[in-house]
Amino acid sequence: MRRRTFLGLAAALGACLAGAGCTPAPSEGGPSGGPGFDTSRTALCVLETRENIAASRVIFYDGALAELGELRLPYAGLGESWELPVVHGGALFVIPGGYQGRKDERKALEIDLSTLGVRVHRIDRVGMYGIAANDDYVYACSNLNGSSYVSRCSRSGGEVVEAEERGVCVDSIALCKDRLCAFAIDIAAPDDRPWLYAYDLDLSLVERIDLSAFGKSQYRPLPWGGRVYFPSWSGTSEDAESQVLGSYDPATGATEAFDLGRQVLEVVPWGERLVALFGDVHDDANGKTTSAAVCEAAERWRPGEVVDLGYALDHAVVRGDTLYTQSDRTLRTYDLTRGWEVQASAEISHIDSRFSYISGMVSAKG
Repeated sequence: MRRRTFLGLAAALGACLAGAGCTPAPSEGGPSGGPGFDTSRTALCVLETRENIAASRVIFYDGALAELGELRLPYAGLGESWELPVVHGGALFVIPGGYQGRKDERKALEIDLSTLGVRVHRIDRVGMYGIAANDDYVYACSNLNGSSYVSRCSRSGGEVVEAEERGVCVDSIALCKDRLCAFAIDIAAPDDRPWLYAYDLDLSLVERIDLSAFGKSQYRPLPWGGRVYFPSWSGTSEDAESQVLGSYDPATGATEAFDLGRQVLEVVPWGERLVALFGDVHDDANGKTTSAAVCEAAERWRPGEVVDLGYALDHAVVRGDTLYTQSDRTLRTYDLTRGWEVQASAEISHIDSRFSYISGMVSAKG
């Protein structure tokens, strides 16, 4: 069951008068006096946060892992380690979830990576996590009381359109061409069957595709080359793993499965190739390590030489021929044209003396 609603200007005004949450125009913020560093040098954006204190930050690094500066933000739970923030058109988009157990900030942030100005897009939903953006809209997903919500907020006016999927838990979302892809599981089904919900940009459902052949828990989908590539973090049977990288073509509705021979954590693009990271999101806690390989389209993405990185990876991006990885509070670089030796490393500084963790890392150029 799904329901689609639109809060137009008249409807939003009526909701405000009735005391319900309305959607004002985006608010502005940012550092007084400007960024304080040359933002054109930014290569990486690293998110540092905690869920019990409303004090987080984005840390900016150049390509050599020198820390350039920071943007402090008055929110708890900035970003979600399993989900990825996105960069589009020179802006970083991220969800500030809020305090643990409440998750009631009900907004998405748009951070101009040149000026570090912050725009707040208000979406009246608790527990938001996944995010996507294009020139006109910010999209987010959330889940509450057995229903999932995919919301679209206008970047210019703040109007919100929403799709509700009952009995479904959306894991992640991604934009590809004229489709918003939502990866979900049917929590009402005995087998928690996984599905791909493909919407048009107005959030009208175009098609729903059974992903049982791929696995469950599709996090960190990659829109690239006109397709969406997606790992599955678990198999469809209990305690099983998935070694399949899936792809979805929005133009045709076709899906394809590629057997990579190992559990896939994430894939990131390198030119016409993919760098595959193998492992489990829980590897650090389980004392395991991440391995990596370069995959070629001509080989149906079958991995080349698989190398153990020697640590559990949290996030990875490629810029040019350089692979950047983040593991706990350590950043590392690899020259992919020269193999798998670490070229440089740096420790991430702390926001203060209290506990914090790294919840995300993205390239400054989306």
